[in-house]
Amino acid sequence: MIRVIPLAFIIATMTPWSASAAPSAEVRRVLDNFRSEPSIREVQKRAASYAAAHPAEVDSWRQRARKAYWLPELRVSLGRDQKSDINQTTTSGTGDPRATTGTDDHVEMDVRLRWELNKLVYAPTEVQLRRETVAASRQRDTLVAEVTKLYFERRRAQVRLLLDEHLDVEARVKQELKVAELTAYLDGLTGGWFSSKLKKAGR
Repeated sequence: MIRVIPLAFIIATMTPWSASAAPSAEVRRVLDNFRSEPSIREVQKRAASYAAAHPAEVDSWRQRARKAYWLPELRVSLGRDQKSDINQTTTSGTGDPRATTGTDDHVEMDVRLRWELNKLVYAPTEVQLRRETVAASRQRDTLVAEVTKLYFERRRAQVRLLLDEHLDVEARVKQELKVAELTAYLDGLTGGWFSSKLKKAGR
């Protein structure tokens, strides 16, 4: 037996799928307007590089500092000693004594090598370097959070300019200035890299 399904039921069941797919496509279409701009990941990475906030790099310093103690401390000292000797001789025939003076010149060099093998296990500089590592991690986390906030605040302002047709001239000018302000912030945090990327993308 063939069961007949009403057309209205088919349309009703298909409508939610169509409705859910449409906004997704529209969102992609809007966001595609900014595809040529730098991604948030690129901006975060560039900002961290510009600020030199790399905990891994500080940890590398600690490793190099410890390895440096494999090298001995070289100490060289140079000394000079001069001594005068007076000798008396008697000349045959006259019997008169004759004095002769001689000088001994000695140069001494002392070379010493000194290892501090105990510092291979724990170097005093590690305390400071660990503090630098923690500070760099915190600095990087704070910087990434700030860059992320500015990036998406700017993107929201761009989207509003693109979609909100009801903005009057004054409101639109304010939004444009907001985008410019946030662009300047990101540009400062990346050492001018952000604006150069926008320029290359024709933004």
